[in-house]
Amino acid sequence: MDPQTVHLPNWVRQKIANGSIHNVADKKLLDLYDASSLQSVVDLAMNCLENAAINRPTMTEVASRLKVWLPAVSGAPRHTDSMDTEIPRQFRLMISRARNEGISFQSGYTNGISQTSLFSGR
Repeated sequence: MDPQTVHLPNWVRQKIANGSIHNVADKKLLDLYDASSLQSVVDLAMNCLENAAINRPTMTEVASRLKVWLPAVSGAPRHTDSMDTEIPRQFRLMISRARNEGISFQSGYTNGISQTSLFSGR
């Protein structure tokens, strides 16, 4: 498969349809977390890629689901380094702030870099 012609969401859908997330998840994640937790996150990510906006979860829904999964996932790693723990910690802080201040999320890409922005709902 030519990497320049692969549509990543379609590739992931095809791999998932053929059996499991083992072909789409980073091997390091498979070593760190249980497959059911990763499957839940992959399913959520695929929901976020639905063509029709009405079928995609809102960022509030995404944050709520991840918040429920974070306690289970954050306690699950068998080994971590400082970078592994820093990103989940920052994400938990972002979710907590959003919940407390009525903030919504907007994500996107700028110059190939993923960005998540917070917007006040007040």
